[in-house]
Amino acid sequence: MDEIEKKMNELKNSFYESNNKNIFFKNKQKLQCNQLIANNIDLTSVLQISIFNKKETNKIIVAYPILKNFATTSNIETIIYHLFDIIRQTIHTWNNFELHINMDTYTMTAHERFKHMFEILYNMNEQNGNIVFSDELNKLVIYNAPSVMVTLQPFFIGISKNKVTDKVFMYSKKETKDSFEKLIK
Repeated sequence: MDEIEKKMNELKNSFYESNNKNIFFKNKQKLQCNQLIANNIDLTSVLQISIFNKKETNKIIVAYPILKNFATTSNIETIIYHLFDIIRQTIHTWNNFELHINMDTYTMTAHERFKHMFEILYNMNEQNGNIVFSDELNKLVIYNAPSVMVTLQPFFIGISKNKVTDKVFMYSKKETKDSFEKLIK
């Protein structure tokens, strides 16, 4: 585990020691914890381990298990611009890119917590020439996809067939096994 991840875990543990962890209605509490973490870590450093280009490849890695601990409304635009910068750099070097996203631990409650951030991503993406879903996107691979996402994928592809849907690959936790870990090494 990286030093930054250790610090985030220490901050999270400290937060929950001071604030009993809610069993119900925990989204607001998790966002408060994220804000504490975001206020006490170097954003540039944590972005380097959560959204990065795998050296000497066109593969861009997004690690949701790290992002989920510090993403807040106050820093989401910085996070998104970091992703856009990595995409632009990769396109400049390789003329295309692959986006590999680890969704491990993403749940319906996490979706509730972060859905407004996805709206910001989609709006900013449109304002930036649709860079994420551009022609230069060769492949979008989602690892540890939540079961509801895997189940609904054929439905959404059926109703929204476009140039991107043929490039999307989703793997459940069972299908992912250790392939994501191999990818980032």
